[in-house]
Order: sequence, then C-alpha cells, then structure tokens
Amino acid sequence: MTQEKISIPKDEWKLVQEYYNKHEEQLKLQRIRSPTMLLRQWMLDKYREIEQKTAEKFLSRFEHINVDSNGVKILDRQLKEVVQIRIKQDGIYCEHDETDECEHIKYALELEEVRKIVIQKRKEGWNLPLFIDYP
Repeated sequence: MTQEKISIPKDEWKLVQEYYNKHEEQLKLQRIRSPTMLLRQWMLDKYREIEQKTAEKFLSRFEHINVDSNGVKILDRQLKEVVQIRIKQDGIYCEHDETDECEHIKYALELEEVRKIVIQKRKEGWNLPLFIDYP
C-alpha cells in the first residue's frame, strides 16, 4: 500500500483532535483508534457519499420494461414498482396513480416507441395526447 502525506492547518487538525478526544470511547468501538484514523474515515465516508449521489444522478428513476399497442410497463425505482400505463381509445391511463396526467404518463409519452403507437392510433381516430404538461 502506498502512503501519501497531506498537510492540514493546525487549527483544523486541532478540531479533529478535539472531536476525537470528546468521542474517543464511541470511536474505539468503531475501531477508530486515533485522530488520523478518524480523519481517514471521514474522508472515506464523504467519498462514498459523493459516489452514491453520482450513481443516483445517472441512474434514471424510470425505465421502460416493455411496450405494445395496449400500453407500456415502466419500472419506477423510487416506488420500487412496475407501473402499467394503458393506451385506450378514449385516452391514456396510469393504473398506479389512477389518472390520465402523472409523471409516469409524461415519461411514457417521451418514449419513441410509445409516441409511434400514439401517432398511429390518433390517425385511427383515438383520442390520445402527444404529450402532457405535467410538472
């Protein structure tokens, strides 16, 4: 393992030491046996927090599972559920939210495969929106 040294201003290092001394018994239960180990743990915790936020940012809340002429199934990672969107002659409907205007429908209408179905069905006289203005 390669080790590097870092410089920390004395007043900041003093804060780390004071924190360690104040919480020493609790920290030793976590196998943190020195102010240096405490600082290292804080840095690792912050690194993991940033990595988690970055991963969440790039992992979309919604993912379409499948699309057919009857509708679309969408995985909602926040709800941890698969949501069914029905495409019917008189409109589009979210079974989860029991409405024709919600974020699931907005997402569904952004999918190219769904838009193609909606456009085709509109040509056949179906009353379907091309988009919804949902916040």
